Amino acid sequence: MYYLTNETPLFVIPSLAVQFDDKGAIILLQLHKKLQEEGQSFEDQCWYCQSYEDWHTQLPFLRKSTIKNQLKKFEALGIIHATDRFNTFFVDRTKWYRLDYDMLEAMTGFRAEDLDQYLT
Repeated sequence: MYYLTNETPLFVIPSLAVQFDDKGAIILLQLHKKLQEEGQSFEDQCWYCQSYEDWHTQLPFLRKSTIKNQLKKFEALGIIHATDRFNTFFVDRTKWYRLDYDMLEAMTGFRAEDLDQYLT
């Protein structure tokens, strides 16, 4: 099989892109993927820790300010919850993120299981 690149492709779910725009849909699916692969359990929830710089490294075609604004928008909607209270050092402001799948389903109809089919 011939591949154009060794990079892992990113997918956009069209109905999520219509509701949240393409950037938001990519960020939501990327967070879901990271929670599945690298999430850590705190307070009976799965959380993923990542700085804005790391988000930008994973999604280099998006500006850091765009990523930050999208994450804050999802926080305001209640789809994403963010905190820094799980950090080891009190001066560390890196955020931990989790998806509120109940809120996501209420707003979009997508369940966690529905998103799994888009993961590579």
